[in-house]
Amino acid sequence: MERLIEVFTEKEWQERARHALGMAPKNFFLAPVAKSSNRHFAQTLVEHTAAAMKVAKELLSLEQNHELKQIENLVLFSLLIHDFFKYGTGNDVGNYQVLHPLIAAAFVVKNREELMLSKEQMEQIWYMVASHMGEWNTDFKKKPVLPKPKTEPEKFVHLCDYLASRTFIKIEV
Repeated sequence: MERLIEVFTEKEWQERARHALGMAPKNFFLAPVAKSSNRHFAQTLVEHTAAAMKVAKELLSLEQNHELKQIENLVLFSLLIHDFFKYGTGNDVGNYQVLHPLIAAAFVVKNREELMLSKEQMEQIWYMVASHMGEWNTDFKKKPVLPKPKTEPEKFVHLCDYLASRTFIKIEV
């Protein structure tokens, strides 16, 4: 769990991350990243989350991402919680939840004060988390149910999640 906390640059964000992880469903720590391994190199949700955050840190170190670097902790926090509810809100590993980005986004709204987030921070995180699936925004009937990323931070979170999910990219975490 510490590896998910130590990537934050400020102590207050480390505390937020620690608090959020304490509120995560137990299945987040136990669940495989996917029921089939054809899309992810990582084996567990925690490993995938750590990999996505590592990708973000690496990309944020590039000069070209100077603007995004200004909101680094918001981006990292969004990646931390983006798959909290991939298999539901309970402790057991249930079925894949198509709407898990919206469930995680709602988690931020519901717990804004407890997570010590301003309204503006909450809104930015909401959009980054809600749109993290990118073009895979449909339900099983191919009906769009999730927003697509529009802003640069939203696209960046999606990109980091996407890169961390590729089977041909091995990210040591």
